Amino acid sequence: REALAAIDASPGWVDDAFRRPTSQTTLRFNRYPTETALASEDPNAPALFCEAHYDSDVLTLLHQDKQGGLQVRTTDQRWIDVPYLEGAFIVNTGRALQILSGDRYPATLHRVLPTESARLSIPFFLEPRWDAPIGDETYEAHIERAMSRLPEYTDR
Repeated sequence: REALAAIDASPGWVDDAFRRPTSQTTLRFNRYPTETALASEDPNAPALFCEAHYDSDVLTLLHQDKQGGLQVRTTDQRWIDVPYLEGAFIVNTGRALQILSGDRYPATLHRVLPTESARLSIPFFLEPRWDAPIGDETYEAHIERAMSRLPEYTDR
């Protein structure tokens, strides 16, 4: 709670935005079978399980299995591997936190490379309630705008 209180939000924003039972926090189980790698139009780019993207939430806590495959983009624009560490969680900052902090906490650009065996990742997305203000819009509008860019949501 103290870490979230450090953002440039109005007093009480954290308590109000994450009030139960209306907050939208999500837990997912993502299985990446080896045959689902995405082909790239760029012959020099690697095949991917998941294209480069930012999470739209406030914070993501991620458990990845021993297969690894996760990469993050550094501030000098290099892709680096995020190794599996037993008992560890990966913490990604999301777009909502970037907006709320006035860019003090930039969102983490990440992608997933294919692995030799099926891969399991378990992300926990910390999300406020739908009507929580995120910059000039509600969290619901923020999510709808972010999801509208993803093919799996626009190709329906």
